[in-house]
Amino acid sequence: MNINGIPNQANTLQQTALIPGTKNGDPTEDAGLEKAIASEAKKTEENVFYEYQKEPWLLESINEHITNRLDYVAHKKIVDVLELALINVTYDSFRKDLQETHPDIASKKFGFTLNESASIKIIDYDNSLTENDTSVLTHAINGFREFKEQIQQHAKTVMTLVDHDHETFGGRYKLDISNFQDVIDYGRIMSTSVQKMQDEWIQQVQSNAESEIFPIFLWRYEKSVWRDKRLARLS
Repeated sequence: MNINGIPNQANTLQQTALIPGTKNGDPTEDAGLEKAIASEAKKTEENVFYEYQKEPWLLESINEHITNRLDYVAHKKIVDVLELALINVTYDSFRKDLQETHPDIASKKFGFTLNESASIKIIDYDNSLTENDTSVLTHAINGFREFKEQIQQHAKTVMTLVDHDHETFGGRYKLDISNFQDVIDYGRIMSTSVQKMQDEWIQQVQSNAESEIFPIFLWRYEKSVWRDKRLARLS
């Protein structure tokens, strides 16, 4: 089960700019955007978007006091909340611009996620978006560079927590850029209150991500070994 039942068409649609007076289907605009998206896809292929690290707290320069998984996860959860709050503010600005330039599109129901090339993909909730609507939205939201980078950074935070927050996920789920669009819907995350955004994406992962059975047994084994070592030190 995933968040949408249609294939990703972000890279095949003709693109139009989200500015008044832009002509739909301008070949110059289309060629430029297609080139930019192709370049983004190539960068994603050449540079791994996210890669699992067994002990990232030893590699990242965060805080000298963060020396174990639990402290690292606690820190990342705070980062997650801050990133979501920033995304919410930026998305609100985007929606206001959309309302001014394309009120007809702004009134329709849609969400968004990241596709395999780490570009923002539009999710059509009720098939109300025309091909041109999707084209306009795809071009506009990906052109909102600060917003796109915020989404990409948060996606990495989500993947990190899925990998290392064993108390929440138990090592059961696979989440990377290849299946992110089938799992996470930022439209639904943004539709909740700021206080519930983290809970919303966690629920999406638990409902939509592929389940990996073996890691949970490995995690339980590692947890038991850690407990035994701790008890041995205390005795």
